[in-house]
Amino acid sequence: MSVELIDSTMIINFIEEKEEFASAVRCRFAELDIDQDGVLCYSEMLKEFQSLRSVETDFGNDVKTNPEVVANIYSSLFAKFDHNSDGVISLKEYMTETKKMMKDISTAS
Repeated sequence: MSVELIDSTMIINFIEEKEEFASAVRCRFAELDIDQDGVLCYSEMLKEFQSLRSVETDFGNDVKTNPEVVANIYSSLFAKFDHNSDGVISLKEYMTETKKMMKDISTAS
C-alpha cells in the first residue's frame, strides 16, 4: 500500500500545466459520458457524485445520511456544474468547474 501526499502547490502546478490538465479533464469527461453524446446528463454525473462517498457517511461511522439530503446535495452539485442551466454539462462547463474546485481545495485551510 502506498500513500501519496498532495499539497496545494502540486494542485496549482497541475492546473497551470494547461495541456496536461485539459487532457486529464477530457479523459475523465469521456469516462463519464456513457452515451458519448458530448455532454453529461444528471444520471451520468451521478457516477462522479457517488464517488464522493464521504458525503454519505458520518466520518467513517457508517451512519447513513438521509437519502433526500444526499439527493439535494447531488442536485446542487449538478447545478453548480451546469453554468447555463440547460440541463446538461458541456466539456467546457465541466473543465471550468473542475478547475475552480481544485483551486478552492488548494487554498482551503
